[in-house]
Amino acid sequence: MGKYSFYTLLLLGFLSCENKDSKLKTALQGKWEMQDVIIFNEDRTSDLNPYNDRWIIFNEDLSFTSGGSLGRNTGAFSVNDGILTLDSDAGSGDDSEWQIQIMNDSLIMQGVGSERQESSYIYNTRANPEYAGISITSREVPASVRALEISESGDIWFAGSGGTWGYSVDDGESWTIKTLEFEGEFPHFRSLAINGKAVFLLSIESPALLFRTTDYGENWELVYREDGDGIFYDALEFADDTFGMAVGDTHNGCLSVVTTIDGGKSWEKVSCEILPPSEQGEGFFAASDTNLKMIGTEIWMGTTKSRILYSPDSGKSWKVFKTPLNADSTSEGIFSLDFRDAMNGIIVGGDYQAPEGNYGNKAITSDGGRTWELVADGREIDYRSCVRYLPGNSNTPIWAVGFRGISVSNDSGMTWQKLSNAPYYTLRWKDKKNGWLAGNKVIGKMVID
Repeated sequence: MGKYSFYTLLLLGFLSCENKDSKLKTALQGKWEMQDVIIFNEDRTSDLNPYNDRWIIFNEDLSFTSGGSLGRNTGAFSVNDGILTLDSDAGSGDDSEWQIQIMNDSLIMQGVGSERQESSYIYNTRANPEYAGISITSREVPASVRALEISESGDIWFAGSGGTWGYSVDDGESWTIKTLEFEGEFPHFRSLAINGKAVFLLSIESPALLFRTTDYGENWELVYREDGDGIFYDALEFADDTFGMAVGDTHNGCLSVVTTIDGGKSWEKVSCEILPPSEQGEGFFAASDTNLKMIGTEIWMGTTKSRILYSPDSGKSWKVFKTPLNADSTSEGIFSLDFRDAMNGIIVGGDYQAPEGNYGNKAITSDGGRTWELVADGREIDYRSCVRYLPGNSNTPIWAVGFRGISVSNDSGMTWQKLSNAPYYTLRWKDKKNGWLAGNKVIGKMVID
């Protein structure tokens, strides 16, 4: 067993036969995170815990819940003569028995039964009690997906590469997935918005195409088109039933902005005379459809030059605020922003070509975006493409996702806890416990446990 041989020989001799099991049940209670899996002296951790996010929770009522990116399981547990039995709700095929040893914050589980089971060891550590954990149920989709929204009725919509779009009306139990073709081409979508019964898809580059449907994609109406070298659109959002906005990279000296005042039936390009001048090469990252935020008449945009463009009056006037996020290369800047209310917000980013960097890539504001303060500088998190406040009160957690993993902050971004290495591009919340994720050829339902 190499480095683990010492642990497998330890005995719980200090416990009497009469109360050993009772003490083990008490000691088990709480959340444990899987660290290593050894089978026949071979380290199988990368296969059986590929995203380093598998966990199990033992409850006082002798129920258990396990989860992570490979799925979720529930059931009951018992301890007899030091043997832990997991009785899965999924059926006998998922039941298992383990000889267990608990030493401080370590839980060692050795399989019981066949030769293979007895050669299987799982090494766990007690989790930080601050957050219970997450479980993700994923399904493959035939596209890279960076646009994702949830309607007021709970419908989940996504759009991605190759003209692919889809939706579910039953919380992901089943999906309708189709492609949208235009003039013999399949546009790449990275922006999506929902306004009442109307759903909008926006393609990225020339010709930029904005489509609208009110009948779940049976018919698509082209409501805006823009042609030209350098045209590239990145985000789309509605403030209310009538006013919406799409934003794109610099064209003819200013950032590209189109708006609607009739709920999306018609759209117009905003004149550069109204918008602030762009810096050289300034644009947006079309990474998660989250660099545009609107609350009432207030609008915030986060750019590749780490600037915030702010309008207090639905785009009639603008101010520019500089932020401390790095923007020294074309691969870094503000990738995503969110506001809990009109005063408190967060921006995240980094360098997607050097994603391990964690300096100058996250900041918060408490004055509506006028000034920004770096947080957790030099610490978790590194590069992230999407940040979202969990719906709730003033103490609501902040979640950040990207191809480097999923993290949460419970103290307004000052510190972060990484919950999974699962790679996703964007996140939307359905409620306080359930969210949806999208990434490269994958859609995932995330449940907070």
